[in-house]
Amino acid sequence: MGQKVHPFGFRLGITKDWRSRWYAEGPKFAKYLDQDIRIRKYIDDRLARAGIARVEIERADKSLNIFVFTARPGIVIGKGGMEVDQVRKDIEKIADTNDVQISVLEVRFPEQDAKLLAQNVAEQLVARVPFRRAMRRALTAAMKTGAKGVKVMIAGRLGGREMARTEWSREGQVPLHTLRADIDYGFFRAATTFGSIGVKVWLYKGEKTGKREVLEEEPLGLTKPKKTAEEPLGLVQPRKPAKKKAEKEEEVQEKPAEAEKADAKKEEKPSQADIKVKEKPAEEKAEKKAKAKEAKKETEKKEVKPKKKTATKKAKAEEKETKSKKETKAETKSDESKEKMESKEDKS
Repeated sequence: MGQKVHPFGFRLGITKDWRSRWYAEGPKFAKYLDQDIRIRKYIDDRLARAGIARVEIERADKSLNIFVFTARPGIVIGKGGMEVDQVRKDIEKIADTNDVQISVLEVRFPEQDAKLLAQNVAEQLVARVPFRRAMRRALTAAMKTGAKGVKVMIAGRLGGREMARTEWSREGQVPLHTLRADIDYGFFRAATTFGSIGVKVWLYKGEKTGKREVLEEEPLGLTKPKKTAEEPLGLVQPRKPAKKKAEKEEEVQEKPAEAEKADAKKEEKPSQADIKVKEKPAEEKAEKKAKAKEAKKETEKKEVKPKKKTATKKAKAEEKETKSKKETKAETKSDESKEKMESKEDKS
């Protein structure tokens, strides 16, 4: 568990090329390797503010070619090229040679370089920015510029705690086990007042199906045969034997006769499609009739209104009697009241 491998070394010769390109045997190998390490360390320390993404070294006989990839080429070159000249002189002392050439190349999108992202996060940690906020800024900046996945890991005394711990954050996909995946890896150390904090960044830019970064030749053992659109790879179909001219002529003569017979059969027997076309009009007429009947029934239901119940003769007679009784009672009451009034007047 926990066995890690460097993303560059894992993909060397497949999708990544060597950062140091030279050949040496015996004691020269150790000498050149030590010189490369010292040259890279000197450039990183001398041009720390220039945003150095990577340094590539090439050797040929006694000449030394150095390619510096930076986000701020103006700082590397200096006024009138003074800074580059001074760096060249110092490297000549380290490499024990007078033939040193330095090429400064600009990194147009610093957010797409893992080393520069790690350096940016480290500078924020030194400026006492909360580590989670610094990680979030790096993730959003990388994803906005077109990265397919980013992973940032920070280890150390985060926030000034006594116990060191590791925190990491990821956005998108970062397939570390896929050899054809183009993964950029960067590391930077932040020297804070509480101690050193290491920042690691993995940046996934997509899959590489073509050649390596610099080398033009295909790696040995990894060449793939070209697939054709007609036949899938590995399923080669046997060739058919060539037919003689006489057999071909017989087939050409037989084909027209067979075509004429087929046309005659078609004319004699009606096809199923013709039968279906004839059956369709009868079915459509039946459906129209059924719909018309249903529409008539609905209209009749709407026109028919409920009849009111007529009162019977007995009920009418009873109503008249009750009315007449009420009228007679009212008349008798009125007569009695008149008599009372007249009697009172006589007494008075």
